[in-house]
Amino acid sequence: SPDGMTLFGAMQSPLLQDGGTNAAYTRILKIDLVTGATNQYAYALTNIGSASKPKYPTISDIVAINDHEFLVDERDGKGLGDGSTAVFKKLFRIDLTEAQDISLLSGANALAPAAVGKTLFLDIVATLNAHSIGSNDIPAKLEGVAFGPDVDVDGASKHTLFVANDNDFVGTVTDSLHPTGIDNPNRFFVFAVDAADLPTYRPQQLANRTCK
Repeated sequence: SPDGMTLFGAMQSPLLQDGGTNAAYTRILKIDLVTGATNQYAYALTNIGSASKPKYPTISDIVAINDHEFLVDERDGKGLGDGSTAVFKKLFRIDLTEAQDISLLSGANALAPAAVGKTLFLDIVATLNAHSIGSNDIPAKLEGVAFGPDVDVDGASKHTLFVANDNDFVGTVTDSLHPTGIDNPNRFFVFAVDAADLPTYRPQQLANRTCK
């Protein structure tokens, strides 16, 4: 959280008690860093596929907008480094204000009615495509999200949102989509966000804290 008092994390994929990696719901964990108290919340995955298509239910990061709203990085495993074409890499906005604690629940049927609502905030593939970055060249593992400093763009102040990939230490990729080889560095894609699109955003203001 922006004040550094609470830590939030997301399970990359659904846990065994909720149906395993092909299930539709995963968990977000909240930890009070002073008392050690925890809460868990259900998150409904969008990209769970179908019987005819492989399933990629994956969360790679969660970043705080404020102490109760977050951006969740939900993605497939396709793109540069996988020998395939990126399709699904999106940031969803959620609000845990009235979310139900599911710490004592298990199973998809129990989690479904408790799942937190979410709205699409950024379709990364579509946005990069619109800026001449083809789906073949979008990294498969876009796994890091963070807010950066505000910047001035044509006289208007904008928030910056950094999205980074994990290249698994593979510096060059040669596959059917890149038969002559292509560099595969760690990349940082930086998006400018209007303040009006995140009116409740609070930047990190971390100080020395006494944690449990």
